[in-house]
Order: sequence, then C-alpha cells, then structure tokens
Amino acid sequence: MAAGTQRQLILPREARPARPRGWIFPSAGLLVLALLLAWNGYSDYRNTERELRRLLEDNVAVLTEPLIQSATASLRAYDALQEEIARRLLSSARHLAHLDGEGPLTAARLDAIAARFDLQRIHLFERDGRRILSSGATLPVEPAEGTAERKNILGPILDGTVPDLVIGFREARFGGGRRFAVAVARPGGGAIVVTAPAEQLDRYRQQVGLGPALARLADNPSIVYAVIQDEDGPVSATPGVQEVPAISSVPELREAFGGNRRTFRFTAYQGREVLEGVVPFELDEGYRALFRVGVDLTFYHDRLKELAWRDAG
Repeated sequence: MAAGTQRQLILPREARPARPRGWIFPSAGLLVLALLLAWNGYSDYRNTERELRRLLEDNVAVLTEPLIQSATASLRAYDALQEEIARRLLSSARHLAHLDGEGPLTAARLDAIAARFDLQRIHLFERDGRRILSSGATLPVEPAEGTAERKNILGPILDGTVPDLVIGFREARFGGGRRFAVAVARPGGGAIVVTAPAEQLDRYRQQVGLGPALARLADNPSIVYAVIQDEDGPVSATPGVQEVPAISSVPELREAFGGNRRTFRFTAYQGREVLEGVVPFELDEGYRALFRVGVDLTFYHDRLKELAWRDAG
C-alpha cells in the first residue's frame, strides 16, 4: 500500500449504524391520538347538544298538548253556551210574536214578559225599521242613521227572507254594556228583537278562554312567550308579546300551517335566541291555527359551555 494512503474501513451492511428514522412514528401516533380525542370531544358535544334539544322539544310537547286540548274544549263549551242562549232568546221572541199576532202589545206587558223570561230588552219594529215599542224605560227617538243601521242589520227579517236571525253581540246603544240579540219576524211584518246581557258569556270566556290559559302557561319560567294565531293574525298571546309576524310572511310558519306535525326552529325574540315550537291544530272544525311557544335557552347554552370547558381542560 502506498505511503500516505488512508485505508477505508468498510463494515458489513448488518454492522452499519441505523439511521434515526424512529422519531417519525411517535409524532404520527400523537397526531392520530389528538385527532381521536378531538373527534370524541366533538361527538360528545354534538350528542349532548342533540339530547338537550330533544329534552327542550319534549318539554314543549308536555306543556302545549294539555293547553291545546283545554283551549279547543273551552271553545266548544263557549260555542255551546252561546247556542243555548240563542235558543232561549229565540224561544222567547217566538212567544212574543205569537202574542203580537193575537193583539197589540203594550209597554207594560213587554216589561212583564221581560222580567218573566229574564230578558234585558224587547223591541218591536215596523217594516221600515222604525222602533215603535220597547220594554223598560222610555227610549229617546233615534236619529235617521240609527234606523238605516238597523235596517241593514235586520234586513233579512224585514224583507221576509228569513223567519229568525241570531244577531249576536252588540254594543248597547242606551245604558252601556254589551248584549246578545236575536230577532224574529212579526206576524204583520216588521221584527221583534230580544236581548240578554252578555256578562254571562263574557265572564265564562274570561275564565276558560285562551287568554287565561296562555297567562298560566307564561308562569312557567322556561317559557318566553306563547302565541295562538290564524291566517288573519294573532288570536291570543302571552303578556309582553308586541309583534306577531303573519303566517304568510315566514316560510317555516307557512309550512307548519299546511302540515300536521309539530316543528321546531331556533329564532330570535326581542334580542334573545329561543327555541320555538310550532304546533298546527284545529280550534274548531275547519278552523286551523298555529300554537307557537318560545322556550328559554339559558340551560341549553350553560350546559354546552360546561361541556366545552371540560373538553378544553
């Protein structure tokens, strides 16, 4: 070997030192582990979110179903009471028409009949709508427009189109208050109108109507608002509701109104987020309405925040 020549030591392949490749695998394993933990945390969060929403939706169902049943039953009872009062008044009016056919009635006789049948007023009208006799105190002469209005109301009776007519609720022209009125045709032409105070119906409606039922629902701290509305607008609402969008103006409401199942949506109400349950139902046969209930989301958001903090820790 020549002088100054360096010898190169060649080792067998199996004796060569290994290259430091192992550091790649621990890093990949940590990444996979981090991804799995993140996915588990996300899945846990989403599952909890779905469960919380399901609980809120179930709560809406528990609260609304009894109220809907109560509202529809109350409305039917109210209608039945109104029909019963109308039948009673019509029976009294037909009795008066029979007496009117036998001979002229007097104010004193009208007073006696009104007291006997618990009537508020009895009025006799000519064919042209002029009032010629009334029970109770002497009433002042009406202006011409009063007669014209009455002819419009009593038109089907005065022109002989129908033998009787349920006028319904009217504001009393004299004496104040509301009244419930019916009319029947007089034997010689004209009309007999009898009225009863509307206090009984008003009192019943105040006790079992939609307003009191919604007010009781509003006492639940988880309920932000409740609204019952039909195609024309709100029927009843909890105190504090200032604006009710028309069904036709909100796609979700239009879809719910045309369907038969309960739906839910997150929406804003007076600057706060709520979960709104929308329940289509029939207040009466053929009379569809929507029952909308906004549920407070404080518990929902608090639980999700707690879960997020726990996962982050």
